[in-house]
Amino acid sequence: VDSSNKSLDRIFRKWEVLTPAQIDVLLQNSPWPEKLYPTLKKLIFLESSNQPGNKNAESSATGLIQIMYSAHKDSLQTAGIITSQADLYNPIKNLKAAYYVFTEAWKTLYPWEAARENNLWPLHKPKYKSPEKTIALLQQEWALSV
Repeated sequence: VDSSNKSLDRIFRKWEVLTPAQIDVLLQNSPWPEKLYPTLKKLIFLESSNQPGNKNAESSATGLIQIMYSAHKDSLQTAGIITSQADLYNPIKNLKAAYYVFTEAWKTLYPWEAARENNLWPLHKPKYKSPEKTIALLQQEWALSV
């Protein structure tokens, strides 16, 4: 999605509480699969109260889905998703970064504390030390759950 899109300009200019309709537009312009939109809307509310300008005062968690900048900075920059922490205030970049973190976590929401505390699906703790076994198990469970 081109972040200069005129219909999304208002979202990028103000750090306000986004409406459900604005969240819908952002999700539709993100890499997230539609089947996860209901869960993501809950996660967005739990993490940032629908405020893309939110920053956790006690950590580096930033933006709409509170990406832990300190934990993911290098991989997100290497992937070309962000160049600085400030990019995470852009809700489109934040959603792209969150999707990258999601895929790196074997397509689970485990990296987000709010997801763990509220048992949001898909939420799995890796069950094996071997990444190959864990990925195979999660792919199997993912296929059964969808």
